[in-house]
Amino acid sequence: MTVAAIPRRGAPSVAASAAADDFARRFERYRDPPAAAALVGIEHEFRVLGPAGAPVDFRELLPNLPVRAPRLDPGDRNARRLPTGLALTADGPEAEIATPPVPVVPGFERHAAALAAEGRATLAALLPAGHTLEGYSTHVSLSVPGGGLDAFAREYALVFGPAIAALGESPRSLGIYVRPRPGRLELCFEFAEDTRLATVIAVAAGTVRALYERAQGLPRALDVNLLPARERYGYRLHRRAAFGFDSYTAGREALLPLVSGGNTTLGARTGQAIASAIHALGPALDPETASLLNGIAAGRHPLGIEGGALPALAPATDAPAFAAPRPWHRPGYRAVPCIATWDFTLYRLEGARTAFACVPRAAHPAFVSELEAGALDAIIVRFLAAPAASATLASHAQTTSAALFDRMTPDPRALLPSEREPALAHVPGAAAKADKASARPGKAGPGRPGKGWLPAGPRFDAPPVPATPRPPSPPPSPVPARPRPGLMLAGLAATLAAAAAVIAMVLFAHGGGEAANPSPSPTSEQPPHTSTASPSPTTIATAAPPAATVIAPAGVPSPTAAATAATATPPDAVATATAAATSTATATATPLATSTATATPAATSTATAHPAETPPPTATATPTPTPPPAVTPTPTRTATPAPTPAPPSIRNVTCTTIDRNVPATCQVFMGDTGPEATSFTWTAQGGTPATGSGTTFHPVFTTAGQHTVTVTACAGTACATRTTSVTVV
Repeated sequence: MTVAAIPRRGAPSVAASAAADDFARRFERYRDPPAAAALVGIEHEFRVLGPAGAPVDFRELLPNLPVRAPRLDPGDRNARRLPTGLALTADGPEAEIATPPVPVVPGFERHAAALAAEGRATLAALLPAGHTLEGYSTHVSLSVPGGGLDAFAREYALVFGPAIAALGESPRSLGIYVRPRPGRLELCFEFAEDTRLATVIAVAAGTVRALYERAQGLPRALDVNLLPARERYGYRLHRRAAFGFDSYTAGREALLPLVSGGNTTLGARTGQAIASAIHALGPALDPETASLLNGIAAGRHPLGIEGGALPALAPATDAPAFAAPRPWHRPGYRAVPCIATWDFTLYRLEGARTAFACVPRAAHPAFVSELEAGALDAIIVRFLAAPAASATLASHAQTTSAALFDRMTPDPRALLPSEREPALAHVPGAAAKADKASARPGKAGPGRPGKGWLPAGPRFDAPPVPATPRPPSPPPSPVPARPRPGLMLAGLAATLAAAAAVIAMVLFAHGGGEAANPSPSPTSEQPPHTSTASPSPTTIATAAPPAATVIAPAGVPSPTAAATAATATPPDAVATATAAATSTATATATPLATSTATATPAATSTATAHPAETPPPTATATPTPTPPPAVTPTPTRTATPAPTPAPPSIRNVTCTTIDRNVPATCQVFMGDTGPEATSFTWTAQGGTPATGSGTTFHPVFTTAGQHTVTVTACAGTACATRTTSVTVV
């Protein structure tokens, strides 16, 4: 008797492999069309305004909105897939609603604009009472097959970027982005809707297709100064930086230089873009839209940067039906969607065991049709009945074909296509052109629904500019100078000290006599406190500034007494007066006055050895020393300490709402000012891992509730910290 071999657990199952092969063959003929711009998707972002008219954080509103929709995006756990196929999420504090990919078939531009309008109406209906929406930005994605989108995006920006900006931007906008994304080109510009949005969609799709197919009569590349994007890899065309002048204000007559030499105008380039789009799209473009575009090119209707409304287009008809993936209950199993992206949908198959069915975008309509008709029941039941093999879905490359898998990677983000990190090196000369003030690409500051851009200002961590040495001060003038406000206290203190000294001199010289009055000498300066023998017993005092000059009182009876007065002022008395002024003005006072006392040695000796010669009672009864002549305490400039390094500016920190045991996605967004951060450190209380580095962090939490996540961004030793919370459900 022959016994059938029982497959070993974990070994490849012949039955499972055969069922998987049958499944793959049923859908292998469904492929995306090879043409560029075969699909178009719209993302609209809105600022949500509260009852008082102030912006509110949509991330705080989203969990409490009356919507029950599956979260199917592994890269954004905030995203809800609505039954209509629209995706609702929060992009930072703004609300975002995205359409499913719309096929570029006749009337596509109106279909896409109508879907975007439906998204706005749906979102507005979900908001709490008193909340309103304000348009923020528009992102148009167009499918592009093959690789090499970096070069394609840059060429598109040089050839058609200014025309897209002229059509889609408003007079207050600042610029557009051109971004290469996996399998698509993304154009980001001013918030646009209805007819304006439909015209930009049509020109964008047609020009992408024309450039991809190298259509005849393509315009030549413009000599555009491209700025690099920060949050996502790409290129930016700024209204002032692109050509060195304000091209939006200049309008259709703006003179644009060509890479190959010569010039064209913005109006002419926009007309060329419209003509290329109409020709490339052919019958896919509605005749009414084509006529409107020709009117814009001819100047009969306004460009976006010119302001003004466009005539309404007729409502879309025969629009394709869209619906979100939903669970299917079939005999012997259930098919439950667990991931849905631009590229593929993944279903969890629950029956005799659990497995997965990956369905690419092009095959999904056929998959749903056959699933509903029961044509896949036998294949899937057979696959679930067989022992699990080793087929594991673990990378994005495996999602390009329809296939059945026994298991999937524990981290669903591994199934997403990789994207380039934003960098400055991909644009020639970007170090000098970098737009360092852009907080978020395609976003604007409060109160203006366009893009935000400011030229890079001086860095706070830049070394101080060396001070230029000042030339020597000119000789003081006898006319008192007007004191500076910063030295008023020091001047007041010096004046009080000088007044006290004058009183002391009067007391000392009481009783009559005459002496020569010292006068300012602008030409004979000596080092401070230097005595020089001179045949003339004259005391010369020089003050700078002369605001507090002390003049010796008259009344000294003889040259001997004058010599006594000059000799009775030793250097330590000057130091004492200086110290007093210093303590009063809270600044180091440097005596700038030069005192030259000219007295004969004999006079000095007589004054000290024969005190009886001094007329009584002043010399003997009043031993008060004479104050120093012409001493002006002047605060010395204190060296300014080096500024404390400024920390980086953290604009925002976000973490996705997640399920237990599923990695969260936390991301830090840097602000406009401050130095560039050189390191990031994350901590997550109760998370695994508990710490991390880089601009993103993916902790896993095992318990439901609110968990705290903290990020510290540092530029050298200067650091800034921000804390946020993660909701685990």
